[in-house]
Amino acid sequence: FYVAFVSICTCTFIATVDTVILATALPAITRSLRATSNEAYWCGTGFLLAQTVSQPLYGAFQEIVGHKRTMLGALSLFLFMSIFCATAQSITWLVATRVQGLGGGGINAMVNVLVSDMVPLHERGTFAGLNNLAGAVGLVSGVVLGATFAEKSTWRLIFYINLPICTIAGTGLMLCLRIPRPTKPIRSEILKIDYLGAIILTPSLVALLYGITGGGGVLFAWSHPRIICALVIGAIGVVITIVCELKFAKYPMIPPIIFQDLTAVSGYFSAWIHGIVLWALAYYLILYFLIARGHSLLHAALEILPGIASIPFCAALFGIVMAITKHYKWLNVFAWVSLSVGIGLLALLTPQTNLGKAYGYQIVLAIGGGIIFPGRILAVQVSQQRENVPIATTMVSFFTSLGEAFGVGIGGSIFQNRWAARTESYLRSGVLPQEYVISSHAAEGSAAYIKTLPTVIQDIYRDIAAGSLRALWTTFAAFGVAAFFVSLVARNRSLVEDCE
Repeated sequence: FYVAFVSICTCTFIATVDTVILATALPAITRSLRATSNEAYWCGTGFLLAQTVSQPLYGAFQEIVGHKRTMLGALSLFLFMSIFCATAQSITWLVATRVQGLGGGGINAMVNVLVSDMVPLHERGTFAGLNNLAGAVGLVSGVVLGATFAEKSTWRLIFYINLPICTIAGTGLMLCLRIPRPTKPIRSEILKIDYLGAIILTPSLVALLYGITGGGGVLFAWSHPRIICALVIGAIGVVITIVCELKFAKYPMIPPIIFQDLTAVSGYFSAWIHGIVLWALAYYLILYFLIARGHSLLHAALEILPGIASIPFCAALFGIVMAITKHYKWLNVFAWVSLSVGIGLLALLTPQTNLGKAYGYQIVLAIGGGIIFPGRILAVQVSQQRENVPIATTMVSFFTSLGEAFGVGIGGSIFQNRWAARTESYLRSGVLPQEYVISSHAAEGSAAYIKTLPTVIQDIYRDIAAGSLRALWTTFAAFGVAAFFVSLVARNRSLVEDCE
């Protein structure tokens, strides 16, 4: 049992590492492969798109081939695509092989399903907390390892490290994971797959996520025809999928029944907002220390550790508390208060803010961010019939990944738009000479260039960066407040109820 559980945690760890590790190593990859900013953008976003759109499909297939085989298949795909990523000789090669996210999506979708298979409901808070501990440690490690490999070694190591870790985890699962196999014939079950729903939903999600992640000036303006078409086509496709699932599908890929309970809906919404906020903490907070404070990449990665390192501790601790008390609602409510206040405090950061305050603000945010890890899953699982727990658990992972995609689009749009507005303000006032203007498209990768500018100009850009991030934190704090109100509608069901 424990070898299998540690193997599951290892899978969670490596999948989370790969979600964030590329962000800090991207400048080094761009230089090495002589990529444009748009090409570099697709290295990260391609993984995120593949990871997100694949998860509903894993939810459909897991009941046919079995949870264990589905997990091993996803892990194998992730491992082999890591080899192709590590050996990439051009940016086109690397972008193409970032369909590695198809494996990452399967891992994210299946880890909590396997925990549910192994552990009874009243004990899941403890084991969900420990599994989330592994994921949050992966978040920490990804940020630090990406910066370390980029500055001290080669970026290819960020993919090579997947090989031994995935091999060890896969071996542990094959030898030690003991869960029931499907008893129904595979052929008859394959015929039940909702192929129409899958065919409509998958390209619709790709179009929708392309519009979300590429709009707002990240690739194109929101008013650009490509973004408008992508968003409209994606939204229409999602609506058509919902209608098909409700009215026509005999065996829906995503059963509507898993959304009929308000407690479950609050859990899905929490997962979505959680994904947005954690991406912001891992990616945009480092920009504060890189640009607004002028620190090196590795130094900046270490500066965000107080927040990111506190998340796994809180996830594990409060998962155990939920298992002991057999309740989750009021801890979830408290978590959203803590998280919203923490994000709001980040809006107070300036280039001159005392570092102790910067660390403290992160910890306030991290307390809430950690509690939500086990809380969101339990809110969903306790609201489902036993046969729907696997697909409902998969959807928690899906909404988290969807939130990460929204975090990219919304965060990038806010940061770049505020950067452009503040730069224009300094330019009109005559304080910033035209020859030193840094466009909003180049803002996120401008830290090294800013250090070469005169001290007065550096100070201007540090203020611009802090102000641009302030608008981002304020927006995300509002998301947290919305999640707080949604968490209030959840029922405070006991984890010992036989609702499975």
